[in-house]
Amino acid sequence: MPRFHEKALEAYAKAGWRLYPCILGTKKPAIKDYYQQATNDVGQLLKWRDQWPDANFGVVTGKASGIVALDVDFPSGFYALRALEEAFTELDRGSLIQATPNRGWHVIFRAPEQALPSRPKLLGYGLEFRAENAAILLAPSVVADSEFETYVWTVEDVAERIKNPLPLPRWILELIEHAEKTKPVANVLRAARDASFVGLIAWLRGQKEGNRNAALFWSAKRLFEAGLPISEAMFHLGSAARETGLQDKEIESTIRSAYK
Repeated sequence: MPRFHEKALEAYAKAGWRLYPCILGTKKPAIKDYYQQATNDVGQLLKWRDQWPDANFGVVTGKASGIVALDVDFPSGFYALRALEEAFTELDRGSLIQATPNRGWHVIFRAPEQALPSRPKLLGYGLEFRAENAAILLAPSVVADSEFETYVWTVEDVAERIKNPLPLPRWILELIEHAEKTKPVANVLRAARDASFVGLIAWLRGQKEGNRNAALFWSAKRLFEAGLPISEAMFHLGSAARETGLQDKEIESTIRSAYK
């Protein structure tokens, strides 16, 4: 029996999701120009399924399918996500979440009206934003060389939730819009990471009482100016600031002030 049952393909297609086939056990598209050829026509999806009975299926993200996704890698992506939630607000646990074979997540949201760019590492190492010109595999796809092999939905009433995912949180949209305005270049990001994660952290750890808060603000401001996401500041600078004796509430307030 083919891995993708007709009902699964219909559920995705009825939600407006545009799908394409991938080679057995991989993320590699089985067709050319997959982003343009992806479709929500059930007849075409079944033809592909019959042609490649064990194929995986992916969905293109962005305006084409009306969805965007946070791609959370294990373990670094979860650290970055936790830092963002501490800085802003927790994601709704009713979000549409798909567990990936490598113990990560795809958190899927309804796309906003405007087209958004895909942003690798925008929100922190291991935490990517997938929108225009991007895609993810869908359950029950299988990746042969992964720890748990199969993509799995983690929520109940999947078909209903697929039709109506929660909207993209405003704070994520604002982070993306900020990155588009600043347009940090690669060499600036690289230099900032080298300085922040080695020099800045070591310097911050050595600060004494009376200068700790000012030092934290200055360090966070350097990350902000370099275009690094607030999750990096919360995670890396926050850890160093705690070693100086600053409390979590003060750390969060100072870093958020630097990012305004």
